[in-house]
Amino acid sequence: MLRSPCDAARLPRDPALTGIAWLERRLAEAGRAPHQVQVVKHRPGRRLVVRETGLPGAPALYWKLYRNDRGARLLRTHDELARLARARRVRFRVPAPVGYWPAQRALAVREAGGRPLTGLDDLALAPAAVDAGLALATLHDSGWQPPRRWGLSDEEEVLASACTVLERGGHSPGARAALLYARLVRGWERAPLAEAPLHRDFHPGQVLRDADGTITVLDWDAAARGPAVVDVANFAAHLRLEGLRRPDRRETWLVAERAFLDAYFRARRVEPWPTLEQFAAGTLLRLAAIALERRGDRDEALGLLDLAEAAACGAGDAADRPAGPVA
Repeated sequence: MLRSPCDAARLPRDPALTGIAWLERRLAEAGRAPHQVQVVKHRPGRRLVVRETGLPGAPALYWKLYRNDRGARLLRTHDELARLARARRVRFRVPAPVGYWPAQRALAVREAGGRPLTGLDDLALAPAAVDAGLALATLHDSGWQPPRRWGLSDEEEVLASACTVLERGGHSPGARAALLYARLVRGWERAPLAEAPLHRDFHPGQVLRDADGTITVLDWDAAARGPAVVDVANFAAHLRLEGLRRPDRRETWLVAERAFLDAYFRARRVEPWPTLEQFAAGTLLRLAAIALERRGDRDEALGLLDLAEAAACGAGDAADRPAGPVA
């Protein structure tokens, strides 16, 4: 979420991100037009994202500063996905890179047009969810090979960390999270999972739709090869999160979820996976930990635990029934 505007001299201090001082000097260059700088995200010791606006005739820029060469990998990812889009192998766009500065470990990309699905009205949401499902299906069937791999052990590690956070929130959420974790991991262990290229943080806030219906997908930092169900479950779980936050529109978000899933599975010509609800439960568990740790929102965390338990129960126990292949 965007923070308040600031001047370049007030960027966060972070010794691990050596590009900050360089970016401050660049933004403060003499003769630059008046502009605003906003800190979008700062993960100390890891990453800083800054939005720059106000340059005449130019779209806003996002500056991403890293502690390692992740920006170089992200630049290659954007170039590869843009090539796939030109070849019509994927049905979405990615933001256009401006450049990468290796010594400063800094990447700049142009702001993409369109509105996130979380900002659409009721009439526009379901059609946009269909487009999101089609876009994700083309990614998973594109044949793209990201260099990194994401497996079940990685998913389990993320959930274990979420349980640790929830344990600090008190006995009730901690005990519920531990039971849910054990149930989910037991089911995942028997699920045959074929690899696909993943976004790994595919959710409605990352998907933009413009007036012409063009889809742009943001934030490819975490892209990897892994089980396709990870992306699909993540998107579905985030739609349920929106329904929890906006109960007056809960049915709208449920309709959007059904539209997304139907479009995705029709496009890939596969049946919904038996493990889908279990992976959605895992995402909801992780979101509960985020609600508690980052925002201190115990009510939302407990509501997400309710949704996670309902998803796990609705899926049944994969250990007690055959699991179909997850492409």
